[in-house]
Amino acid sequence: KLSVMDDAVGTVVDALKTRGMWDDTLLIFMSDNGALATQSGSNWPLRGIAATLFEGATRVPAFIHGSMLAQTGYTSNELWHMVDLHETLLSIAGANSERGIDGIDMWKTFSMGKPSPRNEFVYNIDDFEPSPGAAI
Repeated sequence: KLSVMDDAVGTVVDALKTRGMWDDTLLIFMSDNGALATQSGSNWPLRGIAATLFEGATRVPAFIHGSMLAQTGYTSNELWHMVDLHETLLSIAGANSERGIDGIDMWKTFSMGKPSPRNEFVYNIDDFEPSPGAAI
């Protein structure tokens, strides 16, 4: 149930506020994939379900909250990939990653609403179950 997730996130937020940590927290919340039809899920109006190459499997809602965001209260449809979180969080912390990491720093996109530096990403490279096929 969605209410269970809502309650769990609320508990974490309340604990951060109680401990005086909320103003220094960057909260990122997202799904890892689209809904499954076998679980009565729907990704409408997007085509596809989890374990497919369609947008319904990979384009999911997310939100970011924190006092360090320069622009708030807007909806972004910019392209980014889960692997970008690693580079972005390291950048926010003032650290550098090892060379050759697949992610891109998306902090200006997330915090200021700037265009994404990403213009493509790999959906899948494996050709076996549960998600056969490959796409860029």
